[in-house]
Amino acid sequence: LRLSRKMVLVYLLLVGFTCGTAIVALQMTLKIYDEQLYEKSQQELDFFSQQVNDKLNDIEKMSLSIAVSLDIQDQIIKMQSVRYLSSDYYYELMELRRLLQNKIITDTAVKNVIYTDGSQISITVGADCGPVRQEKMDGILKDYEKVSGRYVFYSPTEEYPYLLSGRNIRMIQNARLDYLGSLLFTTDISDFLAKEADR
Repeated sequence: LRLSRKMVLVYLLLVGFTCGTAIVALQMTLKIYDEQLYEKSQQELDFFSQQVNDKLNDIEKMSLSIAVSLDIQDQIIKMQSVRYLSSDYYYELMELRRLLQNKIITDTAVKNVIYTDGSQISITVGADCGPVRQEKMDGILKDYEKVSGRYVFYSPTEEYPYLLSGRNIRMIQNARLDYLGSLLFTTDISDFLAKEADR
């Protein structure tokens, strides 16, 4: 081959080798990046999952604390002992609302708590997150009854984008376990996670 053609051939071989090396290096870099991205995403997912679990545990402890609180139970008993819709009844109801407000005020993730006796009364303490459909509420109360006072939670849905959880209140005085009402907590998990991510 003539010298010019040999130089062109060598040049092409060098260019080919350089391009091939660059492509291999790029693929290896992308593979490493993908692995690190997957690992980072997995770590963040694990972190947020742990945060949600911890928050659910905190709400469960709060719900138990409220359900077995002698102040709360005594107030419910007082409210139930006076004539329904009388002035005394409304006074006792406002006292119950105040006690519940004091219990949840320190937890920013809990938007509100609903107390209901299952038939006559239903009060919401905290922010207004929209009504829970009566059919859903009836189903929740039936679930509460099935689990004998244990904590129950329901994932957010498109219709109601908040996590719902709670339990029944049973009288602990003299271990009678009479039904005193039900608690339903509304929690904004997305808002809680956004605040955790900003930290």
